[in-house]
Amino acid sequence: MKKMILYVVVLSIAVQLQGQTRPASQYRVHIRMRESNAQSKPKEGTYTLLLQAEQKGTLNASYRIPYFGSSKGDAKELHTVALGSIFDCVAREADGGVKLDCGFESSSVANHQQTATPAGYPPVIQSRQAHTSAVVPFGSEVAMAELDDPTSGNRVQFFVSVERFGASTVAKADQ
Repeated sequence: MKKMILYVVVLSIAVQLQGQTRPASQYRVHIRMRESNAQSKPKEGTYTLLLQAEQKGTLNASYRIPYFGSSKGDAKELHTVALGSIFDCVAREADGGVKLDCGFESSSVANHQQTATPAGYPPVIQSRQAHTSAVVPFGSEVAMAELDDPTSGNRVQFFVSVERFGASTVAKADQ
């Protein structure tokens, strides 16, 4: 009888422990975007994206410019074009750091337009995109993407660093 009670107690504890899941790690991803060209001083922007492991996060630091496009007849349709920066990342645990799968996009009005833009049409937009994966060690900044535009001489660089935060930080520190 005592063995049976002990067996039931052990089994119920095992079932309770099995139902407990470890909270997903959370990360603070710091993105530094550097734009440069031969004619002007480099410009930098910094962005922070909070991520939970295995979940996609998106940061949209852009604005929309409206313009009217022609359609059938005299009716005009309102459209928008996005200018700015968009970042998306997925973080996964890795030894000594985090594996990041990231997409970077930067768009702006082109500096040197060949022809005048007709009224009602958007200006010529210069857009650069990169998608890449890298293991980023904790405490280090990594250059994840560098894009050169041969027509304008512009260069855009994306640097990333990661830190762990939240409940999983305490759990890792106790180990």
